[in-house]
Amino acid sequence: MNTTITINAKNHTIEMNKTFAKNAAIFGTDEYKQLQEARRDYPNYRVTTMRQKAGKGEFKGLDYDFMDKYVADHDESGALTAEYRILRGLDGEGIAEDYSVIKDWFLNTFPAFEQARKERLELLAKIKREKEARLAARKAA
Repeated sequence: MNTTITINAKNHTIEMNKTFAKNAAIFGTDEYKQLQEARRDYPNYRVTTMRQKAGKGEFKGLDYDFMDKYVADHDESGALTAEYRILRGLDGEGIAEDYSVIKDWFLNTFPAFEQARKERLELLAKIKREKEARLAARKAA
């Protein structure tokens, strides 16, 4: 995750992401110093924390339920299921990793999933282009 601070002149805000804000709240850190410098340079600007938009990601719908089923269906030896359960915190110490770590493991472990997804997106784009061409041809006629 990119941890930077941004000056938004249009909105008169000093913007940072959640990670930067968390670190900026700790006295003496580099992020704290950067934030204080920005506040000195822009005293009338509001400080805001930007949130990532939910559901707009590249892998929308890739939730734990989907991964549970996919791993179970594509793991013949049971070794991948064991790894997945450890990452989810279902086995072992019971400490789950962040979703991003589990998603990365999933995509690295099942590259065919990502390839099939890319092929599906290309097909959908082709269908959309053909539809737009059809509508344009009707309009022109």
